[in-house]
Amino acid sequence: MSFNIALLTILDKKESDVKNSGIVLEEKIAELNHNILDKKSIKVNKDGIKEILQNWLKDNKINIIIITGGIELTGDGVVPEILKEIADKDLPTFGEITKKINYTTHAVLAKNKHIFSLPGTKDAVTNICEKVFKYWLNSNYITFMNFNANKKVT
Repeated sequence: MSFNIALLTILDKKESDVKNSGIVLEEKIAELNHNILDKKSIKVNKDGIKEILQNWLKDNKINIIIITGGIELTGDGVVPEILKEIADKDLPTFGEITKKINYTTHAVLAKNKHIFSLPGTKDAVTNICEKVFKYWLNSNYITFMNFNANKKVT
């Protein structure tokens, strides 16, 4: 099953690296035969990022949003903050899977759309796409993640 996906690249200090990770993400998602409905790049700007995400959440054609960049090695950063604010449910299963290949990621469910936040490096994007999304970005996995979702903590 193909999903309709929006891609967001957050440009930070290492702008060329993150820009390249956005290009790699687009290529890898296309290789997996998913539909890329929209893609944007933005410098670290909490309000601007949140606005893009909120607009995509209103778009009934988009099933999944994937973000690269805006997440620090510790798991902190502007994107995790925003995801906490807009999430209906946390999806910890994705983070547990990517931790096994040494990446800190986040995933949430917001307005019935899955949002995945990846580190902003080409290696992280490549490995997550090839080792996780290739096998797990399908309707069975999405159902599994929803089943294992935590309710939003307020």
